[in-house]
Amino acid sequence: MNTQIVKRWMPVAAVALVTAFVITACSNGDSDTPQVNNGNNTITELAKAGSISIQSQQQTGIWVDGSGVVRVTPDVATLNLGVEARAVAVADARDQAARAMDGVMKTLKDNGVADKDIQTRGFNIQPIIVYVPVPTLPGDTTRPTEPRITGYIVTNSVTAKVRKLDSAGKVIDDAVKAGGNNIRFNGISFSLDNPKPQETEARKLALEDAKAKAQQAAQVMGVKLGEPSFIQLTGGSPIVQEKFLAAPARAFGADSAPATPISGGELDVIVHVQVTFTIS
Repeated sequence: MNTQIVKRWMPVAAVALVTAFVITACSNGDSDTPQVNNGNNTITELAKAGSISIQSQQQTGIWVDGSGVVRVTPDVATLNLGVEARAVAVADARDQAARAMDGVMKTLKDNGVADKDIQTRGFNIQPIIVYVPVPTLPGDTTRPTEPRITGYIVTNSVTAKVRKLDSAGKVIDDAVKAGGNNIRFNGISFSLDNPKPQETEARKLALEDAKAKAQQAAQVMGVKLGEPSFIQLTGGSPIVQEKFLAAPARAFGADSAPATPISGGELDVIVHVQVTFTIS
């Protein structure tokens, strides 16, 4: 719920005169009698010395917030694909992962994904470690173990931007087929290639929303709305929708099987503003 705050401060009608008495403890022999010094120190001098604090605040205006939302259909689908291979020898695991990823990359390009839209996001080689028991001395009740490397895991992941959403399902299916059992599909997200026009429209709606609220507040309170003295805008980037899909469970040998269905839905471009209007 948006909050509307109307703040009106009456101008300062008079200035209070302050007389400060500084009490200092003066030790004279065994005497602890305090002494009062009522000198000719000005208020400014006392303020500099920290004896008094002078603060003046005058805030006049109507503070409102507004929001603008533009709902659009995404035009880019970003696929998060990867391969994983396991083998006893690290070279064998790397070779399997390389062949699988090479096939995935080839299908992406065959489906019209540009080189600039394919980006490697991660490559990792790690050992497979198991803990095995070791021989113990007679009478030893402990069960010591030691780590042993039994193989290696090689992973390689990429992101690919598909700019024709109606072909996203086929791109996924072909990549899964090329990667075989080594494929890992980590999800899909939808976005706008150029969100600037939608951001501009959302800002316009947010400012109009704030102005309408300020006008209503001024009318109800019986004051005249002035010019805006402060404007702050936040947001604007479209909210990216992420979806996680399991690898398609279709028989790739059957040409009649339909492609994996993909729906981009809609995205919200949201802008929030905070505006302060003067009261004239």
